[in-house]
Amino acid sequence: MLSLSQIEALAPDQAALAAASKLLKPASWPLMARDAATTVVWGEAQGSGSAPYRLMFDPADRGHKCSCPSRKFPCKHVLALMWQLAEHAERFTVGEPPPWVSEWLARRRPGPGRPAAEKEPGAPSIAAIAAPEPEDPGAQALAAQRRARSEAAREAAVGAGLEAADVWIADQLGAGLAGFPRRAPAACRAAAQRLVDAKAGTLAARLDALPAALLGRPDGMRADFVITELGRLHLVSAAWRRRERLDTRLLQDLRRCIGWSASRDELLASAEASRRTGEWIVAGVRHVIQPDRLRRTETWMVAAEGADDPLSRALLLDFAPVQTGAAGDILPPGERFRGELVFYPSAAPLRAIVAARTPASALAEAPPNGPGLAAAFGAHQARLAAVPWLGDDLVIAGACQIVEAAGTLQAWDASDGFSLPLAIEQTRAAAPLVGMPLGGLAGVWDGQLLTLLAASTPAGPWFADL
Repeated sequence: MLSLSQIEALAPDQAALAAASKLLKPASWPLMARDAATTVVWGEAQGSGSAPYRLMFDPADRGHKCSCPSRKFPCKHVLALMWQLAEHAERFTVGEPPPWVSEWLARRRPGPGRPAAEKEPGAPSIAAIAAPEPEDPGAQALAAQRRARSEAAREAAVGAGLEAADVWIADQLGAGLAGFPRRAPAACRAAAQRLVDAKAGTLAARLDALPAALLGRPDGMRADFVITELGRLHLVSAAWRRRERLDTRLLQDLRRCIGWSASRDELLASAEASRRTGEWIVAGVRHVIQPDRLRRTETWMVAAEGADDPLSRALLLDFAPVQTGAAGDILPPGERFRGELVFYPSAAPLRAIVAARTPASALAEAPPNGPGLAAAFGAHQARLAAVPWLGDDLVIAGACQIVEAAGTLQAWDASDGFSLPLAIEQTRAAAPLVGMPLGGLAGVWDGQLLTLLAASTPAGPWFADL
């Protein structure tokens, strides 16, 4: 077992130790586990996004690896894992190494451990770094006042930005929607920048993505799509002006739609956040490059049981600069694990984080079958009624088929003739499913088109590469 002095010696510098000391709370670790047969330990450390970094450490020879982009070795996550192993070994569950740990072990070559590093002259010990500083009540009060002033200033800026957005919408309608696709790139970019300046970043990103989404639709859908998107923007603006009358959870939805966010610690401490513990299956993962050069990674989850539960589906969101790659390892489609998900307060909860989890099963699974396609769409309509500016939503349906009709692929339920059109970009990928009896499917519905994530086929689970 490592001692604290050995961990200090392994650290690249005191700054890395100080950073590691901030990661010792159990809330920062959805998973910490060890192998009963060996000394290897592994974990998942929560970063700024919802998908955690994956790391492993072998105390026998000090070997380690982490999926974070840090250039320090070992990084703060590995140091924190070592630290918890030294002081809180009881926090580690015992289990078989998951594939990502087994692959690392298979590639490794035993080698000598890293030599102990010289401590910086006068550097504090690891115990001193971990010791909390006493809180100053006066400083806390001043900080609270600054936060209140900052919040009031942001609300005023958002209000002004949304009023300007209403004027912009009126200008677009006055100029005629027939010419909107031609002028959309420049017009939406300028309007989105004004929303960014008004501190409404999430709403700005949605408006900025409108031109590309518009071009990705059949000609016959474009006019309805533009009207729907502009209507949603106006609805958000109108709701903001009447926010005092909104239910608390709907107000949380509105603020999040505009651009407010909550840290992981704030969400875990929130009394308004809903929680669900059970078996979860990754229905699919979608990567989207946003106009602001961020990669948005969407991990869509579904509960293995209890499809009628309002908390039976979840969305994990991660954002990372395009040039740096994905933020940590992404949960692969079909992965199943037992864990606790904490949902952001909402009138129709969907977005969540993983608070804690067990190691995943080795076999990929398709999401459980849902109701008929019409009933699944009706459930979406109910969520849309609860949150009128709801965007993409997860649809889980039972037995159906993928058929070709009117030049497009559609998910079709033979029992009632109900169908939903698939996204155009999936025409080739979903072609092998045409005519095949599907036990069920999971997809993302954007109000007009269904992006297929997964399907249960007679040959086994099928997952889209998105």
